[in-house]
Amino acid sequence: MLDLSPQQKAAVQYVKGPLLVLGGAGSGKTSLLATKIAWLIREYDVSPSQIVVLATRPNSVRSLRACAEDYAGRKLPMLPVLSFMEFGLQLMEPRLQALGLQPGFSLYDRSDCIATISRLLRETQPQTADLAGAVAEQIAEWKRSLTPPTPAPEAPATAVVPVAAWIYRRYEQRLRAANAIDVDDIVRKAVRLFTSDAAFLTQWRDRVRFLLVDEYENTSTSEHELVRLLVLGGVSLTAAGNGARTVDRDNDSVERLRADLSDLRVVTLEQNFRCSARIAVAASRIADAARSDFPADTARGPGVPLRVMHSRNEQQEAEGIAAALAAHQARSDNSYPDFAVLLRYLEQAPPLEQALRAQRVPYHVHGAPSFFEQPEVRDLWSYLRLLCNPADDGAFLRALNTPRRDIAH
Repeated sequence: MLDLSPQQKAAVQYVKGPLLVLGGAGSGKTSLLATKIAWLIREYDVSPSQIVVLATRPNSVRSLRACAEDYAGRKLPMLPVLSFMEFGLQLMEPRLQALGLQPGFSLYDRSDCIATISRLLRETQPQTADLAGAVAEQIAEWKRSLTPPTPAPEAPATAVVPVAAWIYRRYEQRLRAANAIDVDDIVRKAVRLFTSDAAFLTQWRDRVRFLLVDEYENTSTSEHELVRLLVLGGVSLTAAGNGARTVDRDNDSVERLRADLSDLRVVTLEQNFRCSARIAVAASRIADAARSDFPADTARGPGVPLRVMHSRNEQQEAEGIAAALAAHQARSDNSYPDFAVLLRYLEQAPPLEQALRAQRVPYHVHGAPSFFEQPEVRDLWSYLRLLCNPADDGAFLRALNTPRRDIAH
């Protein structure tokens, strides 16, 4: 732990109660969690199987495992480093019957959910069939927030919320008939198991001594509730989060953790190891313009001045970025692979690609649609799902329509 700051060392060695580590991007939260895992195993003599490490994104799961094994100096095959979805599935596996599921059940991703809801709407409310995507998102939000479907009394009958509330029960019936659940229901069902089966909850509280959670600001209500139920039984929690970057201010998991755990200790990491002071302050001000007290203590010095570009529209913005890249490359020793453009949404890529081509700037887009989202892969996947779960109507229809035969139901 020689490379850790005093605050990081204190957080690593704190095991007397729940701990919340707050810091901005680049403040060393992931390194702290990985170091704590290694410290618990090496110095505190904790079995890796008694530690559960959770993260909200698959990339974070891989990064945490790699860092923990690097710091521990060995492979840790018994250490569960999981996404919340993976942990929820692990909790569900021995209790499928209690959840109304059979072995070999299907797991519907967002595309499957939209397809199922679209079929239901065409069967029952054809005039609202074009709302399938928005309805799927609304149902997912109700599940993530542990909220029952709530119709909006003043909204038109063809608005998203009333349609979603009306179709919710039928959608759930269709899932049960297909021996399937959707991805947004996994953690909700795990919470249901904990709240309805005290012996099962006690079993997991005895099994897990230490629970570490990364990117806590991104957790949903259902994920927070899963953590809370374990911690109230004595499981030692270390949660790392960015208090200034909560995705949904009305659903602030970090503040909810403070409210739910009266003995929560909070450690704030004030040094940034990833970027210069100018970038750290600018990013923090953008995240919360109302605050002006963000720490600018960084290990990389003040850095070069930032340039802010004002654009009338996305096309002018893309053209400005492409021109700036080409100009900077021409007057520097850098090659194009030394540059990167970060996008908030992949939908921002098309105008930028067009502008880069116009400037003859070579580029590669990272984060393109997943391999498993390709039509050919999904077609093959439908056949495999059908082999495992003959009740899966969605997989049956996709397999039946490959090649296309326009069979709807």
